[in-house]
Amino acid sequence: MYKLLRLVIMLSICTYFLGCLWFFTSKSQTMPDDGRTWYFVFELDKKGTTDQLITSLYFALTMLSTVGYGDIYPISDLEMIMAVLCMMVGVGVFSVVMNQFG
Repeated sequence: MYKLLRLVIMLSICTYFLGCLWFFTSKSQTMPDDGRTWYFVFELDKKGTTDQLITSLYFALTMLSTVGYGDIYPISDLEMIMAVLCMMVGVGVFSVVMNQFG
């Protein structure tokens, strides 16, 4: 039971920080490619803080779990680079989780 709780906490922390990093990367771009980032394309600028957090966490968790539904995706070059780095982290996290269950 301890290992399962530890995995859930680790996955929650990774999801939260990757979601926040993903959100910050998109929102803080001063010169995005042709003025578009996922933050503006998916109209998060018109939504509340809770919706922004939930959307960012949703994207981070689908990336970490290697599912990637494709309904939220990177738009600018910086976001694509960030997504590649997050996917590399996701593979590592997914491997650790599977190893703990195995």
